[in-house]
Amino acid sequence: DSSFVQLSERINAYIQEEKMYLNPDLEISDISFALKIPRHHIAYCFTNVMQSKFSIYKNKLRVEHAKKLLENGEYRLNSIDGIGTKSGFKSRSAFYEAFKAETGMTPNQYIKEVLGNRNL
Repeated sequence: DSSFVQLSERINAYIQEEKMYLNPDLEISDISFALKIPRHHIAYCFTNVMQSKFSIYKNKLRVEHAKKLLENGEYRLNSIDGIGTKSGFKSRSAFYEAFKAETGMTPNQYIKEVLGNRNL
């Protein structure tokens, strides 16, 4: 259904433009309230159009944000835990688990293996 495709694009744009994923307490109901869209329509979009669980979608965006912070040298000013917090993760373990699931390495390994080659 093209209306759900358009709705999915609207949801995605809103979450990314407003950086909603940085809110550690973000739930589908927050998006529903902000966009005045029924919660079940948003859930349908994630499951059937975007083909992703909401939690996985959020974590993917959070990890991308964390990678940008790392690439900008933020780890020199902030702890790895601090970067996780700035990226919307509630705990160190949630940050490390999502980062490893997304990149195949821990944040520290990412700094050494990916960023180390850039002579940051």
